Amino acid sequence: MENLWKLNFNEIEPITTKPEVIVEQQCNFLEQLTEGRVTAKVIPYEQLILPRYSKKGQDIEATSSDKLGDIGTIPKMRFYFEFYLTSPSTPKYKFRIMFFDYAKGQYPVELKIDADIATDIREKDYIKCVSENDFIMVLARILNSNKVKNVINALNLHATEPA
Repeated sequence: MENLWKLNFNEIEPITTKPEVIVEQQCNFLEQLTEGRVTAKVIPYEQLILPRYSKKGQDIEATSSDKLGDIGTIPKMRFYFEFYLTSPSTPKYKFRIMFFDYAKGQYPVELKIDADIATDIREKDYIKCVSENDFIMVLARILNSNKVKNVINALNLHATEPA
């Protein structure tokens, strides 16, 4: 019998890194650039747990379903992530840059970005990246938007002000 697999991997654009790993690398760069004063985080949506807070003496644990919808309604075949800015000096503050998700094959990646960032980079707030290279190019535009730079500057300034 002949080989029925008509695969030529030289014709397929290689995927070298998962989208969330690309974003995590950028998180590490930001932390180095700001000497830890500003941090960026990428977390799986399923693991999104808001910090504990107290209401009239009771400890209440808030989860993503309290604010963002029931996680049970999300199809299990997609991977969802949140990407945001914060700072050790403002642990309760978070500026959400975007949500992104993809299916098992990793690409296309679908981005839902902050409206102000979308305006800055002259895009809609929903972007579909069809390849790793496309994702990296769009991510660079997002990270260099005026809105992201302004939030980083504000967090950095807050972290350097005397208490």
